[in-house]
Amino acid sequence: MRSAATRQTSGWLVGAAVLGTLAAGALVAVNAPVAVAAAVVACALCIGSVFARRLPYWFLGALWALLLVYAVLGKGGANIGVGGIYVGELVLAVGLLAATVGGAWRTLPYRSPLAWGLVAFGVWGALRTAPYVGAYGIDALRDAVVWGYGVYAILVAGALSRTGWTRRVVERYGAWLLWFPVWIPVMWALVRYVREALPTAPGSDVPLVVFKAGDAAFHLMGVAAFVLLGLHRDAGGARRRLAPGGWVWWTAWFVAFALTGAASRAAILAILLGGAAVLALRPATRLWRPALTTLALSAVFFASGIRVEVREGRFLSGSEMVANLASVGGARAPGNRDATREWRLRWWRTIVDYTVHGPYFWTGKGYGINLAEADGFVVGNRDRRPLRSPHNGHLTILARSGVPGAVLWLLLQGGFALSLLRAYRRSVRAGTDWWARVNLWILACWTTFIVNAAFEVSLEGPHGGIWFWSVFGFGIAALELQRREAAWRRQHVGEAGPLRPAPDVHARAAG
Repeated sequence: MRSAATRQTSGWLVGAAVLGTLAAGALVAVNAPVAVAAAVVACALCIGSVFARRLPYWFLGALWALLLVYAVLGKGGANIGVGGIYVGELVLAVGLLAATVGGAWRTLPYRSPLAWGLVAFGVWGALRTAPYVGAYGIDALRDAVVWGYGVYAILVAGALSRTGWTRRVVERYGAWLLWFPVWIPVMWALVRYVREALPTAPGSDVPLVVFKAGDAAFHLMGVAAFVLLGLHRDAGGARRRLAPGGWVWWTAWFVAFALTGAASRAAILAILLGGAAVLALRPATRLWRPALTTLALSAVFFASGIRVEVREGRFLSGSEMVANLASVGGARAPGNRDATREWRLRWWRTIVDYTVHGPYFWTGKGYGINLAEADGFVVGNRDRRPLRSPHNGHLTILARSGVPGAVLWLLLQGGFALSLLRAYRRSVRAGTDWWARVNLWILACWTTFIVNAAFEVSLEGPHGGIWFWSVFGFGIAALELQRREAAWRRQHVGEAGPLRPAPDVHARAAG
Protein backbone atom coordinates (compact mmCIF):
# COMPACT_ATOMS: atom_id res chain seq x y z
CA MET A 1 0.00 0.00 0.00
CA ARG A 2 1.14 3.51 -0.70
CA SER A 3 2.08 5.66 2.24
CA ALA A 4 0.09 8.74 3.26
CA ALA A 5 3.00 10.96 2.20
CA THR A 6 3.06 9.35 -1.25
CA ARG A 7 -0.71 9.77 -1.64
CA GLN A 8 -0.45 13.39 -0.55
CA THR A 9 2.34 14.05 -3.05
CA SER A 10 0.31 12.45 -5.83
CA GLY A 11 -2.67 14.56 -4.84
CA TRP A 12 -0.65 17.73 -5.14
CA LEU A 13 0.65 16.59 -8.53
CA VAL A 14 -2.84 15.85 -9.81
CA GLY A 15 -4.00 19.24 -8.59
CA ALA A 16 -1.07 20.95 -10.27
CA ALA A 17 -1.76 19.05 -13.47
CA VAL A 18 -5.43 20.12 -13.48
CA LEU A 19 -4.45 23.76 -12.92
CA GLY A 20 -1.85 23.44 -15.67
CA THR A 21 -4.48 22.13 -18.09
CA LEU A 22 -6.81 25.03 -17.28
CA ALA A 23 -3.95 27.48 -17.74
CA ALA A 24 -3.11 25.86 -21.08
CA GLY A 25 -6.67 26.43 -22.23
CA ALA A 26 -6.42 30.10 -21.32
CA LEU A 27 -3.08 30.40 -23.17
CA VAL A 28 -4.36 29.05 -26.48
CA ALA A 29 -5.58 32.48 -27.59
CA VAL A 30 -2.31 34.13 -26.57
CA ASN A 31 0.42 31.67 -27.58
CA ALA A 32 -0.61 28.34 -29.09
CA PRO A 33 2.81 26.57 -28.96
CA VAL A 34 3.23 27.46 -25.29
CA ALA A 35 -0.30 26.26 -24.61
CA VAL A 36 0.36 22.92 -26.30
CA ALA A 37 3.58 22.48 -24.32
CA ALA A 38 1.77 23.29 -21.06
CA ALA A 39 -0.98 20.80 -21.89
CA VAL A 40 1.56 18.07 -22.65
CA VAL A 41 3.35 18.68 -19.35
CA ALA A 42 0.06 18.64 -17.47
CA CYS A 43 -0.99 15.35 -19.08
CA ALA A 44 2.41 13.84 -18.33
CA LEU A 45 2.10 14.81 -14.67
CA CYS A 46 -1.39 13.29 -14.48
CA ILE A 47 -0.24 10.01 -16.00
CA GLY A 48 2.92 10.00 -13.92
CA SER A 49 1.05 10.53 -10.67
CA VAL A 50 -1.21 7.55 -11.39
CA PHE A 51 1.55 5.17 -12.47
CA ALA A 52 4.38 6.64 -10.39
CA ARG A 53 5.74 3.35 -9.05
CA ARG A 54 5.94 1.82 -12.52
CA LEU A 55 7.70 4.72 -14.21
CA PRO A 56 11.30 3.61 -13.47
CA TYR A 57 10.49 0.19 -14.96
CA TRP A 58 8.83 1.77 -17.99
CA PHE A 59 11.82 4.03 -18.51
CA LEU A 60 14.30 1.16 -18.49
CA GLY A 61 12.07 -0.85 -20.82
CA ALA A 62 11.65 2.06 -23.21
CA LEU A 63 15.37 2.81 -23.11
CA TRP A 64 16.24 -0.80 -23.89
CA ALA A 65 13.88 -0.75 -26.88
CA LEU A 66 15.46 2.53 -28.01
CA LEU A 67 18.99 1.14 -27.76
CA LEU A 68 17.97 -1.93 -29.77
CA VAL A 69 16.52 0.33 -32.48
CA TYR A 70 19.76 2.32 -32.57
CA ALA A 71 21.86 -0.85 -32.78
CA VAL A 72 19.76 -2.35 -35.60
CA LEU A 73 19.01 0.76 -37.66
CA GLY A 74 21.93 3.04 -36.79
CA LYS A 75 21.48 6.69 -37.67
CA GLY A 76 18.19 5.83 -39.39
CA GLY A 77 16.67 4.89 -36.03
CA ALA A 78 17.90 8.14 -34.51
CA ASN A 79 15.90 10.11 -37.07
CA ILE A 80 12.53 8.57 -36.19
CA GLY A 81 10.35 11.36 -34.88
CA VAL A 82 7.51 13.76 -35.50
CA GLY A 83 7.60 17.54 -35.68
CA GLY A 84 11.28 17.78 -34.79
CA ILE A 85 10.86 15.64 -31.64
CA TYR A 86 12.70 12.33 -31.89
CA VAL A 87 12.38 9.05 -30.03
CA GLY A 88 15.51 9.75 -27.99
CA GLU A 89 13.95 12.90 -26.54
CA LEU A 90 10.68 11.08 -25.81
CA VAL A 91 12.48 8.37 -23.84
CA LEU A 92 14.43 11.09 -22.02
CA ALA A 93 11.11 12.67 -20.99
CA VAL A 94 9.98 9.32 -19.55
CA GLY A 95 13.26 9.13 -17.64
CA LEU A 96 12.76 12.59 -16.18
CA LEU A 97 9.25 11.62 -15.08
CA ALA A 98 10.64 8.44 -13.51
CA ALA A 99 13.21 10.48 -11.60
CA THR A 100 10.80 13.14 -10.35
CA VAL A 101 7.30 11.70 -10.14
CA GLY A 102 8.36 8.04 -10.04
CA GLY A 103 10.61 8.46 -7.03
CA ALA A 104 13.87 7.47 -8.70
CA TRP A 105 15.36 10.71 -7.39
CA ARG A 106 15.64 8.99 -4.01
CA THR A 107 18.06 6.41 -5.44
CA LEU A 108 20.13 8.70 -7.64
CA PRO A 109 23.87 8.07 -7.07
CA TYR A 110 24.40 11.04 -4.75
CA ARG A 111 27.45 9.43 -3.16
CA SER A 112 29.20 8.68 -6.44
CA PRO A 113 32.06 11.05 -7.32
CA LEU A 114 31.46 10.13 -10.96
CA ALA A 115 27.91 11.47 -10.77
CA TRP A 116 29.13 14.77 -9.39
CA GLY A 117 31.89 14.90 -12.00
CA LEU A 118 29.22 14.43 -14.64
CA VAL A 119 27.16 17.25 -13.10
CA ALA A 120 30.19 19.57 -13.17
CA PHE A 121 30.85 18.69 -16.82
CA GLY A 122 27.21 19.33 -17.69
CA VAL A 123 27.08 22.65 -15.84
CA TRP A 124 30.12 23.92 -17.71
CA GLY A 125 28.61 22.73 -20.99
CA ALA A 126 25.38 24.59 -20.19
CA LEU A 127 27.34 27.76 -19.48
CA ARG A 128 29.00 27.45 -22.87
CA THR A 129 25.67 26.79 -24.61
CA ALA A 130 23.24 29.32 -23.09
CA PRO A 131 24.86 32.47 -24.61
CA TYR A 132 24.51 31.04 -28.12
CA VAL A 133 20.94 29.73 -28.13
CA GLY A 134 19.56 33.10 -29.20
CA ALA A 135 21.98 33.40 -32.11
CA TYR A 136 22.04 29.80 -33.36
CA GLY A 137 18.74 28.39 -32.11
CA ILE A 138 18.26 24.67 -32.61
CA ASP A 139 21.86 24.23 -33.81
CA ALA A 140 23.13 25.20 -30.37
CA LEU A 141 20.88 22.60 -28.72
CA ARG A 142 21.90 19.92 -31.21
CA ASP A 143 25.59 20.58 -30.62
CA ALA A 144 24.98 20.54 -26.86
CA VAL A 145 23.98 16.86 -26.88
CA VAL A 146 27.70 16.09 -26.49
CA TRP A 147 27.26 16.95 -22.81
CA GLY A 148 23.45 17.03 -22.61
CA TYR A 149 22.94 13.32 -23.15
CA GLY A 150 24.94 12.82 -19.97
CA VAL A 151 21.55 13.19 -18.24
CA TYR A 152 20.87 9.66 -19.43
CA ALA A 153 23.73 8.36 -17.28
CA ILE A 154 22.24 9.88 -14.12
CA LEU A 155 18.73 8.69 -14.96
CA VAL A 156 19.90 5.16 -15.80
CA ALA A 157 21.87 4.87 -12.56
CA GLY A 158 18.92 6.11 -10.52
CA ALA A 159 16.37 3.87 -12.27
CA LEU A 160 18.58 0.79 -11.90
CA SER A 161 19.01 1.51 -8.21
CA ARG A 162 15.27 1.98 -7.85
CA THR A 163 14.29 -1.21 -9.69
CA GLY A 164 17.19 -3.50 -8.77
CA TRP A 165 17.53 -4.48 -12.44
CA THR A 166 21.33 -4.25 -12.66
CA ARG A 167 21.78 -7.99 -13.13
CA ARG A 168 18.75 -8.21 -15.40
CA VAL A 169 20.41 -5.76 -17.82
CA VAL A 170 23.23 -8.25 -18.35
CA GLU A 171 20.74 -11.04 -18.98
CA ARG A 172 18.73 -8.96 -21.48
CA TYR A 173 21.89 -7.98 -23.33
CA GLY A 174 22.86 -11.62 -23.67
CA ALA A 175 19.39 -12.59 -24.84
CA TRP A 176 19.06 -9.90 -27.52
CA LEU A 177 22.34 -8.49 -28.78
CA LEU A 178 24.53 -11.56 -29.16
CA TRP A 179 23.05 -12.13 -32.62
CA PHE A 180 24.38 -8.71 -33.74
CA PRO A 181 27.32 -10.14 -35.82
CA VAL A 182 24.77 -11.94 -38.00
CA TRP A 183 22.93 -8.67 -38.65
CA ILE A 184 25.99 -6.66 -39.73
CA PRO A 185 26.38 -8.24 -43.21
CA VAL A 186 22.62 -7.91 -43.79
CA MET A 187 22.68 -4.29 -42.69
CA TRP A 188 25.66 -3.52 -44.91
CA ALA A 189 24.11 -5.25 -47.94
CA LEU A 190 20.86 -3.31 -47.54
CA VAL A 191 22.68 0.01 -47.40
CA ARG A 192 25.11 -0.87 -50.18
CA TYR A 193 22.80 -2.40 -52.78
CA VAL A 194 19.22 -1.28 -52.10
CA ARG A 195 19.74 2.05 -50.35
CA GLU A 196 17.46 3.93 -52.75
CA ALA A 197 14.66 1.42 -52.19
CA LEU A 198 14.82 1.64 -48.40
CA PRO A 199 12.02 3.56 -46.70
CA THR A 200 12.98 6.74 -44.90
CA ALA A 201 12.69 7.24 -41.18
CA PRO A 202 9.31 8.76 -40.24
CA GLY A 203 9.64 12.52 -40.12
CA SER A 204 13.01 12.50 -41.93
CA ASP A 205 14.62 12.08 -45.36
CA VAL A 206 17.30 9.74 -43.92
CA PRO A 207 17.04 6.04 -44.94
CA LEU A 208 15.62 3.85 -42.20
CA VAL A 209 18.81 1.75 -42.11
CA VAL A 210 22.26 3.41 -42.05
CA PHE A 211 25.44 1.35 -41.69
CA LYS A 212 28.25 3.13 -39.86
CA ALA A 213 31.48 1.28 -39.15
CA GLY A 214 32.19 3.07 -35.87
CA ASP A 215 28.83 2.12 -34.37
CA ALA A 216 29.25 -1.46 -35.60
CA ALA A 217 32.71 -1.65 -34.00
CA PHE A 218 31.31 -0.66 -30.61
CA HIS A 219 28.65 -3.37 -30.70
CA LEU A 220 30.97 -6.02 -32.14
CA MET A 221 33.46 -5.47 -29.33
CA GLY A 222 30.65 -5.45 -26.79
CA VAL A 223 29.34 -8.86 -27.82
CA ALA A 224 32.85 -10.30 -28.27
CA ALA A 225 33.91 -9.22 -24.77
CA PHE A 226 30.61 -10.54 -23.39
CA VAL A 227 31.33 -13.98 -24.87
CA LEU A 228 35.06 -14.03 -24.08
CA LEU A 229 34.29 -13.29 -20.44
CA GLY A 230 31.69 -16.06 -20.28
CA LEU A 231 28.79 -13.75 -19.42
CA HIS A 232 26.68 -15.37 -22.15
CA ARG A 233 26.59 -18.58 -20.14
CA ASP A 234 25.12 -16.72 -17.16
CA ALA A 235 22.51 -15.20 -19.49
CA GLY A 236 21.51 -18.59 -20.88
CA GLY A 237 23.14 -18.05 -24.28
CA ALA A 238 25.16 -21.25 -24.14
CA ARG A 239 22.04 -23.40 -24.23
CA ARG A 240 20.85 -22.28 -27.66
CA ARG A 241 21.54 -24.40 -30.74
CA LEU A 242 23.79 -21.87 -32.45
CA ALA A 243 25.38 -20.90 -29.18
CA PRO A 244 27.40 -17.67 -28.98
CA GLY A 245 31.05 -18.57 -28.62
CA GLY A 246 30.73 -21.56 -30.98
CA TRP A 247 32.36 -22.00 -34.36
CA VAL A 248 29.39 -20.66 -36.33
CA TRP A 249 29.05 -17.61 -34.12
CA TRP A 250 32.74 -16.70 -34.31
CA THR A 251 32.66 -17.17 -38.09
CA ALA A 252 29.80 -14.66 -38.30
CA TRP A 253 31.70 -12.32 -36.00
CA PHE A 254 34.84 -12.50 -38.17
CA VAL A 255 32.84 -11.71 -41.34
CA ALA A 256 31.24 -8.73 -39.60
CA PHE A 257 34.64 -7.55 -38.36
CA ALA A 258 36.10 -7.81 -41.87
CA LEU A 259 33.31 -5.69 -43.36
CA THR A 260 33.59 -3.14 -40.58
CA GLY A 261 37.39 -3.01 -40.70
CA ALA A 262 37.43 -2.59 -44.47
CA ALA A 263 35.15 0.42 -44.14
CA SER A 264 37.06 2.14 -41.34
CA ARG A 265 40.55 2.01 -39.86
CA ALA A 266 39.24 3.58 -36.67
CA ALA A 267 36.90 0.62 -36.23
CA ILE A 268 39.86 -1.78 -36.38
CA LEU A 269 41.80 0.21 -33.81
CA ALA A 270 38.80 0.54 -31.49
CA ILE A 271 38.10 -3.20 -31.55
CA LEU A 272 41.76 -4.13 -31.08
CA LEU A 273 42.19 -1.85 -28.07
CA GLY A 274 38.88 -2.92 -26.54
CA GLY A 275 39.97 -6.54 -26.87
CA ALA A 276 43.40 -5.70 -25.46
CA ALA A 277 41.73 -4.37 -22.31
CA VAL A 278 40.11 -7.78 -21.78
CA LEU A 279 43.21 -9.83 -22.52
CA ALA A 280 45.58 -7.65 -20.50
CA LEU A 281 43.51 -7.92 -17.33
CA ARG A 282 42.23 -11.45 -17.84
CA PRO A 283 44.97 -13.36 -19.71
CA ALA A 284 43.38 -16.71 -18.83
CA THR A 285 40.47 -15.96 -21.22
CA ARG A 286 39.87 -18.91 -23.53
CA LEU A 287 40.94 -17.69 -26.97
CA TRP A 288 41.63 -20.90 -28.85
CA ARG A 289 38.28 -21.02 -30.65
CA PRO A 290 38.19 -17.40 -31.91
CA ALA A 291 41.92 -17.60 -32.68
CA LEU A 292 41.58 -20.77 -34.78
CA THR A 293 38.49 -19.38 -36.49
CA THR A 294 40.36 -16.20 -37.37
CA LEU A 295 43.37 -18.10 -38.74
CA ALA A 296 41.25 -20.46 -40.83
CA LEU A 297 39.02 -17.77 -42.28
CA SER A 298 42.00 -15.48 -42.92
CA ALA A 299 43.70 -18.22 -44.94
CA VAL A 300 40.54 -18.77 -47.00
CA PHE A 301 40.05 -15.03 -47.38
CA PHE A 302 43.55 -14.35 -48.71
CA ALA A 303 43.58 -17.44 -50.94
CA SER A 304 40.23 -16.59 -52.54
CA GLY A 305 41.39 -13.19 -53.82
CA ILE A 306 37.97 -11.73 -53.00
CA ARG A 307 37.55 -8.00 -53.62
CA VAL A 308 34.25 -6.33 -52.69
CA GLU A 309 33.65 -2.58 -52.49
CA VAL A 310 32.23 -1.91 -49.02
CA ARG A 311 31.97 1.87 -49.50
CA GLU A 312 33.17 4.35 -52.06
CA GLY A 313 36.90 3.86 -52.50
CA ARG A 314 37.16 1.16 -49.81
CA PHE A 315 37.37 -2.54 -50.62
CA LEU A 316 37.19 -5.77 -48.70
CA SER A 317 40.24 -7.67 -49.88
CA GLY A 318 43.43 -9.14 -48.46
CA SER A 319 45.66 -6.31 -49.64
CA GLU A 320 43.23 -3.62 -48.48
CA MET A 321 42.89 -5.19 -45.05
CA VAL A 322 46.68 -5.32 -44.68
CA ALA A 323 46.85 -1.67 -45.77
CA ASN A 324 44.24 -0.70 -43.18
CA LEU A 325 46.10 -2.54 -40.43
CA ALA A 326 49.41 -0.99 -41.49
CA SER A 327 47.94 2.53 -41.60
CA VAL A 328 46.58 2.04 -38.07
CA GLY A 329 50.20 1.59 -37.02
CA GLY A 330 51.20 4.81 -38.81
CA ALA A 331 52.44 3.44 -42.13
CA ARG A 332 51.49 5.12 -45.41
CA ALA A 333 48.42 3.68 -47.09
CA PRO A 334 47.09 3.70 -50.66
CA GLY A 335 44.05 5.59 -51.86
CA ASN A 336 42.75 8.63 -50.01
CA ARG A 337 43.60 7.33 -46.54
CA ASP A 338 46.60 9.61 -46.05
CA ALA A 339 44.69 12.60 -47.45
CA THR A 340 41.83 12.21 -44.97
CA ARG A 341 44.32 11.65 -42.15
CA GLU A 342 46.23 14.83 -42.99
CA TRP A 343 42.99 16.82 -43.26
CA ARG A 344 41.95 15.71 -39.79
CA LEU A 345 45.38 16.29 -38.24
CA ARG A 346 45.54 19.84 -39.62
CA TRP A 347 42.10 20.65 -38.22
CA TRP A 348 42.95 19.10 -34.85
CA ARG A 349 46.18 21.13 -34.65
CA THR A 350 44.18 24.27 -35.42
CA ILE A 351 41.80 23.54 -32.55
CA VAL A 352 44.68 23.00 -30.14
CA ASP A 353 46.30 26.24 -31.31
CA TYR A 354 43.29 28.49 -30.66
CA THR A 355 42.37 26.83 -27.35
CA VAL A 356 45.44 25.53 -25.51
CA HIS A 357 47.72 28.17 -27.05
CA GLY A 358 45.21 30.80 -28.11
CA PRO A 359 42.40 33.20 -27.22
CA TYR A 360 39.74 30.51 -26.64
CA PHE A 361 41.59 28.84 -23.76
CA TRP A 362 38.89 29.48 -21.15
CA THR A 363 35.72 29.65 -23.23
CA GLY A 364 36.09 27.67 -26.42
CA LYS A 365 33.92 28.74 -29.34
CA GLY A 366 30.68 27.60 -27.70
CA TYR A 367 27.87 25.36 -28.86
CA GLY A 368 26.01 26.48 -31.95
CA ILE A 369 28.70 27.75 -34.29
CA ASN A 370 29.65 25.51 -37.22
CA LEU A 371 33.24 24.58 -36.40
CA ALA A 372 34.04 23.57 -39.98
CA GLU A 373 33.11 27.02 -41.27
CA ALA A 374 34.65 28.89 -38.34
CA ASP A 375 37.93 26.97 -38.57
CA GLY A 376 38.11 26.91 -42.38
CA PHE A 377 37.72 23.17 -42.98
CA VAL A 378 34.44 22.96 -44.88
CA VAL A 379 33.97 19.83 -47.01
CA GLY A 380 30.99 18.54 -48.94
CA ASN A 381 27.88 20.36 -50.08
CA ARG A 382 26.97 23.35 -47.92
CA ASP A 383 23.31 22.94 -48.86
CA ARG A 384 23.08 19.36 -47.55
CA ARG A 385 23.88 19.24 -43.85
CA PRO A 386 27.49 20.47 -43.97
CA LEU A 387 30.03 18.96 -41.62
CA ARG A 388 29.95 20.64 -38.21
CA SER A 389 32.45 18.72 -36.08
CA PRO A 390 36.10 17.67 -36.53
CA HIS A 391 35.55 13.87 -36.45
CA ASN A 392 36.91 13.74 -32.92
CA GLY A 393 34.48 13.99 -30.02
CA HIS A 394 37.25 14.83 -27.53
CA LEU A 395 38.49 17.75 -29.62
CA THR A 396 34.91 18.84 -30.27
CA ILE A 397 34.58 19.31 -26.52
CA LEU A 398 37.90 21.18 -26.40
CA ALA A 399 36.89 23.46 -29.28
CA ARG A 400 33.44 24.25 -27.88
CA SER A 401 34.03 24.15 -24.10
CA GLY A 402 37.63 25.34 -23.94
CA VAL A 403 40.37 23.85 -21.80
CA PRO A 404 38.24 23.81 -18.59
CA GLY A 405 35.58 21.72 -20.33
CA ALA A 406 38.19 19.38 -21.80
CA VAL A 407 39.82 18.94 -18.38
CA LEU A 408 36.46 18.11 -16.79
CA TRP A 409 35.84 15.60 -19.60
CA LEU A 410 39.24 13.94 -19.15
CA LEU A 411 38.86 13.76 -15.37
CA LEU A 412 35.37 12.25 -15.74
CA GLN A 413 36.43 9.59 -18.23
CA GLY A 414 39.71 8.85 -16.47
CA GLY A 415 37.87 8.52 -13.16
CA PHE A 416 35.37 6.13 -14.72
CA ALA A 417 38.09 3.87 -16.13
CA LEU A 418 40.08 3.96 -12.87
CA SER A 419 36.95 3.13 -10.84
CA LEU A 420 36.24 0.11 -13.03
CA LEU A 421 39.84 -1.08 -12.74
CA ARG A 422 39.79 -0.77 -8.95
CA ALA A 423 36.42 -2.51 -8.76
CA TYR A 424 37.76 -5.30 -10.95
CA ARG A 425 40.78 -5.81 -8.68
CA ARG A 426 38.60 -5.77 -5.57
CA SER A 427 36.24 -8.32 -7.12
CA VAL A 428 39.12 -10.62 -8.01
CA ARG A 429 40.48 -10.42 -4.45
CA ALA A 430 37.03 -10.96 -2.92
CA GLY A 431 36.26 -13.91 -5.18
CA THR A 432 33.15 -12.31 -6.70
CA ASP A 433 33.99 -13.45 -10.21
CA TRP A 434 30.71 -12.38 -11.83
CA TRP A 435 31.31 -8.79 -10.79
CA ALA A 436 34.91 -8.98 -11.99
CA ARG A 437 33.74 -10.04 -15.44
CA VAL A 438 31.01 -7.37 -15.57
CA ASN A 439 33.49 -4.64 -14.64
CA LEU A 440 35.84 -5.79 -17.37
CA TRP A 441 33.03 -5.98 -19.92
CA ILE A 442 31.98 -2.39 -19.18
CA LEU A 443 35.62 -1.30 -19.43
CA ALA A 444 36.01 -2.99 -22.84
CA CYS A 445 32.85 -1.30 -24.17
CA TRP A 446 33.97 2.06 -22.80
CA THR A 447 37.46 1.68 -24.31
CA THR A 448 36.08 0.84 -27.73
CA PHE A 449 33.75 3.83 -27.74
CA ILE A 450 36.35 6.28 -26.44
CA VAL A 451 38.85 5.21 -29.10
CA ASN A 452 36.28 5.33 -31.88
CA ALA A 453 35.06 8.76 -30.69
CA ALA A 454 38.56 10.09 -31.42
CA PHE A 455 38.01 9.45 -35.15
CA GLU A 456 34.24 9.51 -35.71
CA VAL A 457 31.19 11.67 -35.10
CA SER A 458 29.63 9.43 -32.45
CA LEU A 459 29.17 11.36 -29.21
CA GLU A 460 27.54 14.12 -31.23
CA GLY A 461 24.56 11.97 -32.31
CA PRO A 462 21.85 10.13 -30.37
CA HIS A 463 22.55 6.69 -31.87
CA GLY A 464 26.07 6.87 -30.43
CA GLY A 465 25.77 9.35 -27.59
CA ILE A 466 22.76 7.76 -25.87
CA TRP A 467 24.40 4.32 -26.08
CA PHE A 468 27.60 5.70 -24.56
CA TRP A 469 25.94 7.54 -21.70
CA SER A 470 23.64 4.59 -20.98
CA VAL A 471 26.69 2.34 -20.61
CA PHE A 472 28.26 5.03 -18.43
CA GLY A 473 25.16 5.11 -16.22
CA PHE A 474 25.09 1.33 -16.03
CA GLY A 475 28.72 1.45 -14.91
CA ILE A 476 27.89 3.95 -12.15
CA ALA A 477 25.01 1.73 -10.97
CA ALA A 478 27.23 -1.37 -11.01
CA LEU A 479 29.95 0.39 -9.02
CA GLU A 480 27.42 1.63 -6.46
CA LEU A 481 25.89 -1.81 -6.06
CA GLN A 482 29.31 -3.35 -5.49
CA ARG A 483 30.09 -0.68 -2.90
CA ARG A 484 26.86 -1.45 -1.02
CA GLU A 485 27.44 -5.19 -1.20
CA ALA A 486 30.97 -4.73 0.18
CA ALA A 487 29.61 -2.58 3.01
CA TRP A 488 27.02 -5.26 3.81
CA ARG A 489 29.72 -7.93 3.99
CA ARG A 490 31.87 -5.83 6.29
CA GLN A 491 28.92 -5.29 8.58
CA HIS A 492 27.53 -8.82 8.65
CA VAL A 493 30.51 -11.05 7.83
CA GLY A 494 33.65 -9.08 8.61
CA GLU A 495 36.74 -8.53 6.53
CA ALA A 496 38.11 -11.97 7.32
CA GLY A 497 34.79 -13.83 7.45
CA PRO A 498 33.64 -16.42 4.95
CA LEU A 499 32.51 -15.13 1.58
CA ARG A 500 28.73 -15.21 1.20
CA PRO A 501 26.53 -13.54 -1.40
CA ALA A 502 25.10 -10.25 -0.23
CA PRO A 503 21.37 -9.53 -0.67
CA ASP A 504 20.18 -7.30 -3.47
CA VAL A 505 20.84 -4.06 -1.65
CA HIS A 506 19.59 -1.96 -4.55
CA ALA A 507 16.20 -3.63 -4.49
CA ARG A 508 16.07 -3.22 -0.73
CA ALA A 509 16.87 0.48 -1.03
CA ALA A 510 14.18 0.86 -3.70
CA GLY A 511 11.55 -0.71 -1.47
